[in-house]
Amino acid sequence: MTDRSTAVRLARLGLPHARARAGAVLLASLGIAGALAGLGVWLAPHVAGVLGAWIAIVAVVAVAVWGTRRAQRATTPPALGRRAETEAGARAGSVVGLLAPAPAGGVSADLLALADARALQAVERAAPALRRALARGTRRGVLVALGAAAAGAALFVASAPAAGRAAAFWHPLRTLADARTPVRLSVDRATVRRGDSVTVTVQVPAAARATLWTRGPGEPWRAASLGLDSAGRAIRRIGPLEADLFLRASSGGRNSVERRVTIALPAFVAERFPRSRIVAFSTGCVYPNAPVDGKGSREEDPLEPLGEYANAAVGRERIFEFYSRQQGTPIALLRLFYAVELRYGVLRD
Repeated sequence: MTDRSTAVRLARLGLPHARARAGAVLLASLGIAGALAGLGVWLAPHVAGVLGAWIAIVAVVAVAVWGTRRAQRATTPPALGRRAETEAGARAGSVVGLLAPAPAGGVSADLLALADARALQAVERAAPALRRALARGTRRGVLVALGAAAAGAALFVASAPAAGRAAAFWHPLRTLADARTPVRLSVDRATVRRGDSVTVTVQVPAAARATLWTRGPGEPWRAASLGLDSAGRAIRRIGPLEADLFLRASSGGRNSVERRVTIALPAFVAERFPRSRIVAFSTGCVYPNAPVDGKGSREEDPLEPLGEYANAAVGRERIFEFYSRQQGTPIALLRLFYAVELRYGVLRD
């Protein structure tokens, strides 16, 4: 484009509308992006919803850049020059032809100035019609942009973007990593008395629901659906328990480890029969390993349980001892040696 009067006049006519239309495109894109962000927050913490919303937002930004340039095409001097020729009834090319750089030689400056003056007159005659047409298009675009922005803002605010679950949307990479972590299942107590209840906590990052599976000894698994809070956690109270309880949890393709809540039968028996004389069987495994050529373990030897079985046996003895002291119940503990493992000491029955 040159610095001739026609080009300058056309640029001044189109510049305000070019800016307004570019702003309208950006405003509308902002509204659409806000609506997509609200949708992503609403779908959080579902990984597919969060990632899909961000991909759509990036696409909207790319389209906004392209749309801004396209919206300005109708306000460029060449576009307005062609329209001015039509509105003024001028010869085709009489205005647009002057917007291109002049040939290197052979063209009189006076003739160019005369042609520029005539083209400028045509532009001035067409200026009112050009203003009206530009105003209509600009006004329509701005109104659409304002509507899109208002709708997008309303949807974004309605999605509660500051709520706890929104964190999964604002941190998509962390959400993607959380979606690969296993389900975590915990209980407040691993051993309870008969009739007590336990509190079960299920935590599943980047998930909205989980399934809690429970069963008793020899029973099939029973499923219970859990709704997770914004932190991906659910807490449930189970009880009263009359038998051991097995638990596990799942969400999608992820699973937790299986846990067991044991009924403390010794405590129940000792508490239930305070005036009885109780003989409780235990095991010689509560003693440490003894030399095979020695005399084996003695009752007064210090306890040194090795392994889970031996530790559980010591715990059972402690429960009986506690109720014996508390209630005065006479209790005898018999530690039996049924194993044929020489490390326990000499073979005996």
